Amino acid sequence: MKENKLRGRLGALQMTLTEFAAKMGMSRPTARNKIDGVVPFNSREITKAIEVLEIPVSEAHIYFF
Repeated sequence: MKENKLRGRLGALQMTLTEFAAKMGMSRPTARNKIDGVVPFNSREITKAIEVLEIPVSEAHIYFF
């Protein structure tokens, strides 16, 4: 699942969910819901998450689509 890829990316960067949420400008519960696939990321959030998680644009589909 895509959620596992995002959690794996957080782990690879040694970034906590709290840190991710802060960098994304959202609350921790909102970030958790998005990472867990409960609430989808919008296009602006995907763009920001790609930057925050240092995901190459060519690999964005692996994490979000």
